[in-house]
Amino acid sequence: MLPLIILDNGHGNNTPGKCSPLWPDGTQLLEWQWTRDIASDVAERLVLLGYDARLLVTEKRDLPLTVRIRRAREWVYEHRQRGGIAAQRILVSIHTNASTLTPPADTAPSSLQMPSGWEAFIHGSDANSLELGRELYLKAAELLPRRFPIRTRSGNARSGAPLCPKRAEFYLLAYAPCVAVLTENLFMDNADDCRYLLSDEGRQTITKLHVQAIHNYMTKRL
Repeated sequence: MLPLIILDNGHGNNTPGKCSPLWPDGTQLLEWQWTRDIASDVAERLVLLGYDARLLVTEKRDLPLTVRIRRAREWVYEHRQRGGIAAQRILVSIHTNASTLTPPADTAPSSLQMPSGWEAFIHGSDANSLELGRELYLKAAELLPRRFPIRTRSGNARSGAPLCPKRAEFYLLAYAPCVAVLTENLFMDNADDCRYLLSDEGRQTITKLHVQAIHNYMTKRL
């Protein structure tokens, strides 16, 4: 039985406010579209590596969290009934972050005034979720340009903080039927972060860090 990897692409085209500012050059990041593109690319690469990788939300509109959890539970039940191993079932929810600050009103927002960086979250103290989170942190620290902070429980890993995921009471993590991690891939309301996310380099790097981290986690459980 192939390991089951469920990829959740955060939010939908009907979720209000989930977008970057409209930047002076006319570009804008729409989180629902960006996360779907990344999750699809991650899934395609994982399938090529021999995994059963599935997109939790194929619809363009957002699905209620209860519906997402029900769908994930059905897949986990199916995997278990077919002889799948619990440690080989994971859920990764992919997002872009946003701050509670208001971006500068001038025509060239200063990225120094806005939060920046990459972080990930787990719920509780499950050892497998913690290890998957650490694998994601390791790859983020390795692959992302050093100008982007790696935001951990103890501070910025670029400054020596341990590579350890944060804990949060997010519904999807709390009720996930398997090992689960939620990633926040830079801040879409930070001009530099957003420019990187929209670039080919940024998209490829974010995709690569998820694929490699998930593969590293799974190879220890095959």
